[in-house]
Amino acid sequence: MSFPTSFIGFSASNEEVLPKGGTMLVVRTAIIMTLFIGLLTIAGCSTNSGVELLGQSRSAIEPSQVKLVELAPAAAEPIAKITSNFSYGVRETDESKRSYAIERALVQAAKLGANIMVIDKIEYQQTTSGGVTGGLYDGQTVSAVPAQRTPVVHATAYYLE
Repeated sequence: MSFPTSFIGFSASNEEVLPKGGTMLVVRTAIIMTLFIGLLTIAGCSTNSGVELLGQSRSAIEPSQVKLVELAPAAAEPIAKITSNFSYGVRETDESKRSYAIERALVQAAKLGANIMVIDKIEYQQTTSGGVTGGLYDGQTVSAVPAQRTPVVHATAYYLE
C-alpha cells in the first residue's frame, strides 16, 4: 500500500513542511511564551501548606477531636510542624480566611493522629491580582480579582496520652 506524498497542497518533504527563516523564529517564540505563561499560572496557584514530621504519627482521628490550645502540656509528644494557608477564592474578611486556614491545619493534625494543636504564628502574605474569564464565546465576561491578604498559619501538632 502506498501513501500520497502530498495532500491538499502540503508536501511530505522536509524542505516544504518546516517554516523557513523568520517564520521559524515566530513559531519558537510562540511556544516559549506559551510555556512561560503556563509556568506562571502554576506558580500563581502554589501554596505554602505543608507538614514536617517531628515524631511518630498515629492513626487518624476526626478533626473535631483535636484540641486547640495556647501551650502544649509538658507530657505531650510533638508529631509535626504544620503550615496551612487559604489562598483560593475570595473571602470577605481576614477573620474568615484565617479561620479557614486554621481549620485546614486542624484537619492535617487529625490525619496525623494528633489530639492537640498549638498555633505558633499567623502571618499574612499579599497575593497578586488577576482576572477570571467566564462564558463561551458570545456573552463572555471577564471579572477582576483584586489583590488580597492570605493568612499563613504555622502550628505544631502534638499527641497526649
